[in-house]
Amino acid sequence: MKKIAIFSDIHGNYQALKSILEDISKDDYDYVICLGDVVGIGPNSKECLDALIDSNVIMILGNHERYVLNDKSRKRLSSDLVEHEKWVESLLSEKEFSYLRNCLLRKDLLIEGKIFSFSHFLIEDENSDYPFYSLDILKDDSVKEIIKNYEADYIFCGHYHDDFEIFGLNKYFQIIKSSGVNISNICSYLTLEIKDNLTIVKRKDITYDRENFEKSIKDASYPKREHMAEHLFGINLNK
Repeated sequence: MKKIAIFSDIHGNYQALKSILEDISKDDYDYVICLGDVVGIGPNSKECLDALIDSNVIMILGNHERYVLNDKSRKRLSSDLVEHEKWVESLLSEKEFSYLRNCLLRKDLLIEGKIFSFSHFLIEDENSDYPFYSLDILKDDSVKEIIKNYEADYIFCGHYHDDFEIFGLNKYFQIIKSSGVNISNICSYLTLEIKDNLTIVKRKDITYDRENFEKSIKDASYPKREHMAEHLFGINLNK
């Protein structure tokens, strides 16, 4: 049997990441995979990357990692979001940049004759400054055609921040819920158990130190902090 743990979209929530890594360490996983967007939005991008550097996690690049590695990818952002990404970039040292430059856009694993594919989102052009399809493909049937042509039997992505599955295809496709962007003290990750050509997928919910996370975001100062705190983490900084 092979066991895989997957999490995604930590977004600077170090407390959630710490709880997830600690919980994962209690079991014996063959692979632990992060589907990207460890940085940005929350206050502790550097600390989150450093925690992954010191772990055995397979890190996949998300769009927010691409923003700090390649400023051309920011051309699709508004000016205030560009300032936010520049702030994230300013936090990182050569240690983190070197780590990110060696991360992949997509990781494929061949297990029991099936291809398991892991990426931040479905990839349109890996050589593009922004390689991912738009989230708009989830609004209509175009995503089904993309998935049908994907060279994988099981496809796992993040990016959308909520659970999303498509059924009725000849392959399995799931977007996993954000592990760091939430409005409570609950975070989550996904587990896969693969044995005898059967794959069991489960989501595991755990608690994290929400009080310290809220304190860290209130003590920070960065572009778009108030908006992101309220709309993505449910924290009103004016109270």
